[in-house]
Parts: sequence; C-alpha cells; structure tokens
Amino acid sequence: MVKYSFVKWEDNSTNPSRSITVVADMTIIASYSLVIHKVMFQSQPVSVQATINGQPISAGQSVDIPEGTTITVVVPGEVSV
Repeated sequence: MVKYSFVKWEDNSTNPSRSITVVADMTIIASYSLVIHKVMFQSQPVSVQATINGQPISAGQSVDIPEGTTITVVVPGEVSV
C-alpha cells in the first residue's frame, strides 16, 4: 500500500480537521502528497552493481521509493575481482 500525507486544504489551511458552515454550493479540496523514502544500495567489501525493480543501481547510489512499495533487489551471486 502506497502512503500519502495530507498537505493542505484549498484555502491553504494545513490542519487536517476543520469545521465548515455551508451557506452555498462549494467544493472542498484536500491536497495530499506521496510519501517518498530514499533507498541507498551499498555492497561490501567489493563494489557491485545491482538492480532495484529491474533498474540498474551501483553501490553508493540511492533511489526514491514511495512508502509502502515492495521492491525487488538483485545482486550478483558471485563476484571476481
């Protein structure tokens, strides 16, 4: 499950709870943003390349992944140096 976080209402109020007195037709808009985490790949004692969800990544690099996302990391089974 991907996670979103409340940001603001259409009037820029940032409190997620509000009371509204309705006096006419209106549209209420709650804005959310995707919660992202950095995932850094490291390998020791040798530097190898891997894939995260099929995308190549080198040791020391990071990727942004939405919270709740399941990732698949694949590294070489053997390394010759």
